[in-house]
Amino acid sequence: MSIKYKILFVEDIPTDAELAIYETGKVLKSFEYRLVDNKKDFLEQLNNFCPDLIISDYQLPSFDGMAALKLSIEKDPILPVIILTGSMNEDTAVECMKAGATDYVIKEHIKRLGQAVIHALDEKEVRTRKKLAEEALVKSEEKYRTIFENVQDVFYQVSMEGKILEISPSIRYFIDFNREKLIGEPVSNIYYNYEDRIALLDAITKNGEVRDYELPLKTASGLLRYGSINARLVLNANGKPDHIDGSIRDITQRIKVENDLRQSEEKFRNLFENNAAANFIIDRTSLQIIDANLAASEYYGWSIEELKQMKVGDINTSDISVIKSAIESVSKMSIGHFEFKHRLKNGNIRDVEVFSSRISNSENDSIHTIVHDITDKKKTDERIRLLSKTIEQSPVVVLIADPNGTIEYVNSTFTRISGYSYDEVIGKNPRILNSGYHSTAFFEDLWKTVLSGKEWTGEIQNKKKNGEIYWENVSISPLVDEAGNITHLVGIKEDISEKRRMLEDLLIAKDKAETSDKLKTAFINNISHEVRTPLNGIIGFSEMLVSPDITSENKALFSDIIKKSSRRLLNTITSYMDISMIVSDNMEVHTKRFPINQILDDLFKEYVQIANDKGLNIKLTRPDIPANLQLETDPDLLHKTLGHLLDNAIKFTVEGDIEFGFRKTLSSIEFFVQDTGIGIDKEKADVIFENFMQADISLTRGYEGSGLGLSIAHGLARLLGGTISVESEKGQGTTILIQLPDSLIAKYSPQETLPRIQPVYQTDPVILVAEDDEFNYKFLEIILKKANFKVLRAENGVEAIENCRTHAEICLVLMDIKMPIMGGIEATKEIKALNPNLPVIALTAYVSTQDEYEALLSGCDEFISKPVNRVKLLELMNKLLVRS
Repeated sequence: MSIKYKILFVEDIPTDAELAIYETGKVLKSFEYRLVDNKKDFLEQLNNFCPDLIISDYQLPSFDGMAALKLSIEKDPILPVIILTGSMNEDTAVECMKAGATDYVIKEHIKRLGQAVIHALDEKEVRTRKKLAEEALVKSEEKYRTIFENVQDVFYQVSMEGKILEISPSIRYFIDFNREKLIGEPVSNIYYNYEDRIALLDAITKNGEVRDYELPLKTASGLLRYGSINARLVLNANGKPDHIDGSIRDITQRIKVENDLRQSEEKFRNLFENNAAANFIIDRTSLQIIDANLAASEYYGWSIEELKQMKVGDINTSDISVIKSAIESVSKMSIGHFEFKHRLKNGNIRDVEVFSSRISNSENDSIHTIVHDITDKKKTDERIRLLSKTIEQSPVVVLIADPNGTIEYVNSTFTRISGYSYDEVIGKNPRILNSGYHSTAFFEDLWKTVLSGKEWTGEIQNKKKNGEIYWENVSISPLVDEAGNITHLVGIKEDISEKRRMLEDLLIAKDKAETSDKLKTAFINNISHEVRTPLNGIIGFSEMLVSPDITSENKALFSDIIKKSSRRLLNTITSYMDISMIVSDNMEVHTKRFPINQILDDLFKEYVQIANDKGLNIKLTRPDIPANLQLETDPDLLHKTLGHLLDNAIKFTVEGDIEFGFRKTLSSIEFFVQDTGIGIDKEKADVIFENFMQADISLTRGYEGSGLGLSIAHGLARLLGGTISVESEKGQGTTILIQLPDSLIAKYSPQETLPRIQPVYQTDPVILVAEDDEFNYKFLEIILKKANFKVLRAENGVEAIENCRTHAEICLVLMDIKMPIMGGIEATKEIKALNPNLPVIALTAYVSTQDEYEALLSGCDEFISKPVNRVKLLELMNKLLVRS
């Protein structure tokens, strides 16, 4: 059978590698090879492939034969290396051979490679044999030199008569005898008992030799030593006993250790067998229970003999891999501590704590194990952990202090609420939380209570680390020992700051609710009064108006009363709607640019007659600035706001003057309404802007009205981005101020003069009235026909669209916003799509600016609220019917 060699080729050119492998195959019938071309792969194959020969190209792109040679010599000095090269001069060849190459072959003479391979392998074999022989010789020399230099045994030779013929110098270290003095002396001189010599001689004569024969010997000074004798009987040429060769080994220490071990084993056995804890001796490999004590038998329920027939897995409920891992850990670390669940004979499962240690007394170590039942301890620990976790995660503060008040523990809730860290408060007194709110007597009573053994409960105001004040509901209980002495104080504290705030808010809310109930009662009565009073006037004087015997003078008087009552009822309803829109945040602001003076002039015209009728002078005041100062806000809301203030001023002024207007400040436009009326008590000045409030809300108050005027003005001023305030003194009049930000000022622009358009009316204009209510239609029909208009009617939006489509003569549409089938907004859009130039005036019982805004967005040209003012309606119609 041929030898299979391993050859490592180092070559980067495939054709050269193939040729080298081919030439090698000519001389080696069986070989295995690897081919590499870089250092990394070379080292990997050198370590893992372990080649018998390396054939390397001299020069590679990133590696070369000299580097391969160096690495191979470092790995194995006798590993042969053949260098292949394309061309080589003598210096290079010498360099390779000096570096340790076995041979070199020029690629032009590649056929010589086979011979070089055989030579290299033969040389390797020779060098290998030589190396092995040298190593064997070195080992042999080292062995005998070691024996010679370190032998402690005593070699001797004794004649059959008992004379010492030869003895080694080491006798001196054994029993203090000098070698020279013992030679020729009776061997019995070193025996402790002479009879032992006779017994030894009989044993040697009978058996021809003895092994490890233990005897007591004595030193030169007579001390006791123990020796182990190996001896054999040497025969002469005639086969007769000639002498005895032997050796003596000092076993004094061994005998002492054995005696100590025997005593220790007896002691351990007693400890093992009489230990109150369950003890086992376990075979490390098989996990067999070698031994068990009485406590183990009593705890597990099996007899000792039964336990010795069992394995650890029979009582340990863990997976066998876990058990083996634990045993292996003990074997490595010598000791181990584990927790397992063990099974008793009766089937109960108990938690146990296992302490194990390795017993090294043979090749197969054993494990000594002590078992403690910790079932109850684990339950207790679990309860303690649960209690600790409960305290630590409790939503209330837990603080434990000694009887002197020194803090020993706080939970995480304490640190979260107080802002102090755990380390900052341990060893401190709780007084670090003192806010200074409570008196010294308060805390003296607290300490007196708890130190007397009683629980103290109460509320304490404390201060956080950041200075924030907070309230706690506190319960402090003393803990006492068996002798009744207080050992600790436990404080349970709950942050009740929010609860106190809620309680305070509830009390405030309760007061407000009670006030609100009184206010609502008064308001409901006021509503009833403010609605029924004008209705009584309207209904009563309407009946009297149709009386046949009424005079012209009374007829005019009754008609005027009905108008005033209707206006009062309308204002009341409008106020209720406005405040509802404000409170529900449904009132919208529609911004556009307008001159301030226009609104003020309109208000003056509107209220001058009302003031004069009451005997009051009204004055409009404005600064000396360009008359065209403009604002960008909602003009309707501003008009309504100032109107409510003027209503109030006229209502509460018996005699004197009303002055209103505006002035420019550094940062605002300030509107004012000033009167010489009854004024307001200072204590009531703060509430007059609240809903339904007047300075007097009693049933016997002397002024009519819903009490919503100032509330509406306040809400509208806020919507416009401004503020409202009052300056008043009882009996000295009142000034209401509205401040709007000067950012609402649009710009100053030259006043434009618009060209005057002369009205041109159509002949017999046709007006379409879209109104579903019969009475409202009749009212409009009478007004229009009296003004020489022709009238068509539509009862819903669909009819209105159809009329506009079929009657081209229609000049203007009066459109009710709320109608059945289709409302006015949708109808207006359709009509404007048919005829964009057809004027449409929106009529609605709704009076909010949002209604007007939606109507105008739909295409309506003007907007008028119900009840319709005849004069205003005709003015709007005439304006829209003008043709330029």
